[in-house]
Amino acid sequence: MDSTLKYPKTLVQLDSFTIVGIQRNILQKDELDPQKAQIGRTFDEYYSKQLYDQIPNRLNPMRTHCLYFELSDGQDWQEMKYKIVVGEQVSQVKNVPEGMVSIKVPAHHFCRFDCGPGPIPDVVIEAWQSLGKLNPEEFGGDRTHDFELEVYPEDQLDRNSMKFHLYNRNIMNNNLSEQDNFCFSQSIFGLFPFFVPILPKRKLAQDFVPLRLYQ
Repeated sequence: MDSTLKYPKTLVQLDSFTIVGIQRNILQKDELDPQKAQIGRTFDEYYSKQLYDQIPNRLNPMRTHCLYFELSDGQDWQEMKYKIVVGEQVSQVKNVPEGMVSIKVPAHHFCRFDCGPGPIPDVVIEAWQSLGKLNPEEFGGDRTHDFELEVYPEDQLDRNSMKFHLYNRNIMNNNLSEQDNFCFSQSIFGLFPFFVPILPKRKLAQDFVPLRLYQ
């Protein structure tokens, strides 16, 4: 583990996967206002209405995913817009319930951080804020900012001592060791090495850090 990192990291290559869940459009500055904040409200709706039980073909029931994607390239961080989906991975996309969407994430290279334990939402806020200070070398490459993901294991029931995985999609750094750059694929579909195409780097005004103030 890097001496500058608060959380252990693992460089992984994930197979393509699909998430089914509820989608919301987020405006960064609205997350500062408890009356407008959408992220925490989305989690509350998902759990209070037990929407997870409506998802067909669940791969790992109660393993909750929060996917961040379609991040706008705004110069003012408060005006950044993006989308989230809170839901679960599925084995196939059939009979998506009304009010839900399916999002397919392409196979790619990710840096996974093992975060927690700590209380919700403090542990999530702390994780994102600490990762926002990291440089590309500490990330294992440049962040692409197209897909970022929180994964909450199904056995995490205590909101005051939550552990979760934070995945940041990135472009592999050629200065990394061979072991880091050619690690085995770690996914729900099995373990095998495969080639991942290099995507163009996105330039943002600053690294993306969602404002998780209310949850």
